[in-house]
Amino acid sequence: IRSGLAWYNAGNAWFKAGEIGRAIANYRQAQGYRPFDSRVALSLEASRALRIDAVPEPENGRAWPLRWMLALLSFSCLVTCAVGLSWIRFRSRVWAGIAGASLACSVLLGASVAVQSSSREAPGVLVVDEAYGRKGPSYSYRSAYLDPLHNGIEMTVLEMRSDWVLARLEQGSECWLPRETVQVLSQ
Repeated sequence: IRSGLAWYNAGNAWFKAGEIGRAIANYRQAQGYRPFDSRVALSLEASRALRIDAVPEPENGRAWPLRWMLALLSFSCLVTCAVGLSWIRFRSRVWAGIAGASLACSVLLGASVAVQSSSREAPGVLVVDEAYGRKGPSYSYRSAYLDPLHNGIEMTVLEMRSDWVLARLEQGSECWLPRETVQVLSQ
């Protein structure tokens, strides 16, 4: 909870300093610790409203944070163990069915956690006033867009190469950006 509050306070400081991109990044970090806090959600919404570039919100919902998935997996494993012990004690078909269903849920949840943790994609936010997305990982490549990208654009970082990141923007297009222009968020 304190980490979430620290990220929220940092977001407020960046917001007051006029750094919309860094404010959005910090509010999104705070949401990982405090997903149901209305103050964080309102502050994030206010920051997004101040972006220069109008970006449509993605249609798909955001995935749960990895730490929440791990907590749910731990709880599921404890329930599976308790049900398994009950089945060993009472040896009935009802307990066997419940134990099997509980084990299946734990395995599916574990597979979901494994897929999410092995994904090399990470969320990111553009934190400079403007940057030109490139078609390749160098300044020698042509610009991917006619206009520059502005502070606060949210993206998914697909790959990192030395001083460049390959980013998928919210509308689905991809470009390379200098690494110092993007703040990669922890999951």
